[in-house]
Amino acid sequence: MPSRSVLSSAVALLASASLFGNAVAQVHSDCNPMQKDCPPNPAFGIAHNFVFNKSQPAWDTTVGPVTYDNENGATFTIAKQGESPTIRTQQYIFFGRVEIIMKASPGRGIISSVMLLSDNLDEIDWEFLGINNTMALTNYFGKGSEDFTNGKEIVVPGGPVQNEFHNYTIDWTKDRLQWFINGNVVRTLTPADAKNGERYPQTPCRLSLGIWAGSDPRLAQGTRDWAGGDTDFSKGPFSMHVKSTYIKDYSSGKEYAFSDRSGSYQSIKIVEGESPANKTITEALAVSPSLSERWASLTDGARTGIYIGAASFVAIIAGLFLWYFLKQRRQGKEEARLAVEREKREQMELNQFHAAGIDPDSFTVQHADSNGNPFATPAQSIHEKHGMHGSVAAVGAGAAAAPLLHNGSRTPHSPDMNDGQQQQHQYFDQPPNSGGMRSPSGPHAGYATGPGGSPRGPPSPALGSPGGYPHPDRSATAPVNRMNSPGPMNGPQRSLTNDSYRGPAGHPQQGNNGWR
Repeated sequence: MPSRSVLSSAVALLASASLFGNAVAQVHSDCNPMQKDCPPNPAFGIAHNFVFNKSQPAWDTTVGPVTYDNENGATFTIAKQGESPTIRTQQYIFFGRVEIIMKASPGRGIISSVMLLSDNLDEIDWEFLGINNTMALTNYFGKGSEDFTNGKEIVVPGGPVQNEFHNYTIDWTKDRLQWFINGNVVRTLTPADAKNGERYPQTPCRLSLGIWAGSDPRLAQGTRDWAGGDTDFSKGPFSMHVKSTYIKDYSSGKEYAFSDRSGSYQSIKIVEGESPANKTITEALAVSPSLSERWASLTDGARTGIYIGAASFVAIIAGLFLWYFLKQRRQGKEEARLAVEREKREQMELNQFHAAGIDPDSFTVQHADSNGNPFATPAQSIHEKHGMHGSVAAVGAGAAAAPLLHNGSRTPHSPDMNDGQQQQHQYFDQPPNSGGMRSPSGPHAGYATGPGGSPRGPPSPALGSPGGYPHPDRSATAPVNRMNSPGPMNGPQRSLTNDSYRGPAGHPQQGNNGWR
């Protein structure tokens, strides 16, 4: 834009001060130290980077609204005529450096601005016209002078100013003033260049960021022309975005006081003490942010990563649960199958017992024979295994043969009598018969003759003997002395039914159970 536009911008802005309150409010002083005594300026006194994902401490919103988000930072929007949202620092820097990461607003007549302004109206500017997407305007004023030749336009390298964020920097000392774009110096001003320092900005300044409509119809025609003409608000809203701002005060202290009305940097006295900005920022940082504030402070990429991580975690948990469920289901099916098979086997065994006439409820550990077949009592077991009738006559017949073992009638293969066999004779009153084996029809060997020559019956069973049999010969639990027992014997088993040793057969009707 020609230099005439730069000249007219300052003229128009100053001339329209009484017509456009919000815009002109950015360029005014509540107390001008060159005109009267004023309170000291609170010192910024530190270096700090403000990230505008939310409202920041040590700043005031002079005109709203201003919104904040992670993607664009602070957003200054004009939606209708008369709006000029602006924020401003609460403290002042006395020389220093400011870096603004920003994207200017488009729109005819819309001005995006960065301004350092002192109480005696020293001013340093960055300005962006909405009708120009490639240029940035640098400007300065000293002590509020209406010098309209100070502006200079700079082509912004690296892309359109309204579509991309750029770093716009002001580095300011008492010896020189520099403007940077993306780290490169684009303009330098020395006191000698500003009427030997008379117009050189040199008093403490606050930083303001904002947007205003230079085409407002309440402004002078010259200002509106400089801004590019009337704004068509139906094409709005129009927004400027500031992601962050770095501020470094080249002085330190509590306050900056004007010692006279000269407006020179030599008149500024630094009051020692803690910086109000440092206190404000430290206290704000000490307050733990809420979860919503922490979430809002994250970038879109970070939030996307959290979403993906959470979804992955849920998917893993769901997969593990499904795997465990299927595993337990398979295991349960297998256990159910085994239980059904076990029940079938048990039912089959029960049916087999019932078919054989066996009551399974009568089984006990002690009452089972060598084949595992159940029996009710030991005596019953002996009856069934040896075909013997449970009568006294049968007991006597068995006992009658016992004396033969003591009478030398044993076969060469018969085992020697042991102590148990000898003990059985204590139940008889007379020694064993010395003759051969007697027939069951004659007097029973081993039966003692009582008084009067009558033979006595078999001895009474010992108390506790099972089935009424003599103890211990007929005990089901004495395998050494059992006849025809499946237990081990010392020689050939002597059976009551063995043909090799049988005696004269009794009459079949005598009921001798095969005794011979």
